[in-house]
Amino acid sequence: MKVLKELFFARFGKAWEEVMVGASRPFAYHKDWRSYLAVSHLVRYGESLLLADLTAKCQRQGVRVIHILTG
Repeated sequence: MKVLKELFFARFGKAWEEVMVGASRPFAYHKDWRSYLAVSHLVRYGESLLLADLTAKCQRQGVRVIHILTG
């Protein structure tokens, strides 16, 4: 988790706890949620990358793309 938080900050410039809902709470807080998202790694792309570009590239590589709305 420490490495993930460090990589997250390096990539997005914000602390994990500032961005993720309930990130500072223990896992028991999330136990009744119906879905979870796991991040296996972070990749830095060029400055002009749009979500549509990333989605198309992932689909060409056979990566399953899931659209998630958060608020």
